[in-house]
Amino acid sequence: MPHVEPQATPAIIYVHMEFYRGIKAIATFLGVHERTAQAFLYDGKIPGKKDGTGT
Repeated sequence: MPHVEPQATPAIIYVHMEFYRGIKAIATFLGVHERTAQAFLYDGKIPGKKDGTGT
């Protein structure tokens, strides 16, 4: 029989939730360009939603 390596247990990463308003604030926090932050939002890579003002 071939040797089978055991599956590694995935690491659990705990992240403190931060709330930012506006693409500029998000991009600054992530250290990326504003358009990159927009792409992350549109692709669902970071959570986001519009507030009562539509932003």
